[in-house]
Amino acid sequence: MYVLVVENETPIMMQMRTVLEGLAVPVSFVRGREEALAIANETGAPVVLVTNVDLGRRLDGFNLAYTLRRMAPTMPTLFVSATRWDVVRGIVSKQDYFMLKPFDATIFADKLRNIMRQATAPAAQSRQA
Repeated sequence: MYVLVVENETPIMMQMRTVLEGLAVPVSFVRGREEALAIANETGAPVVLVTNVDLGRRLDGFNLAYTLRRMAPTMPTLFVSATRWDVVRGIVSKQDYFMLKPFDATIFADKLRNIMRQATAPAAQSRQA
């Protein structure tokens, strides 16, 4: 059980790293889609995906979440973006959450805690079985 963070902006990734280390959550940090897919293929799908909407080079977090949900259909995803327009076109699942960048570390921690609690609840586990 781990959180996979896909973020290509160093200051945002460092902020996320600080928060997640404070929560004592097993986490893998990567900068792009291909790295994320390689980790998921090696270790299994994450319990929660946190991804930037725009990963550059015409790749996006929505496609990444869609691909990883083939492995774990109920995996929640927290999308982060500096632009709300991205959210309107991409969030389509009940497992999708959103945060506008920049964000407060305390709010990020609270949101992630709640998402993880829901993802690891017995009902969520039985849906994945």
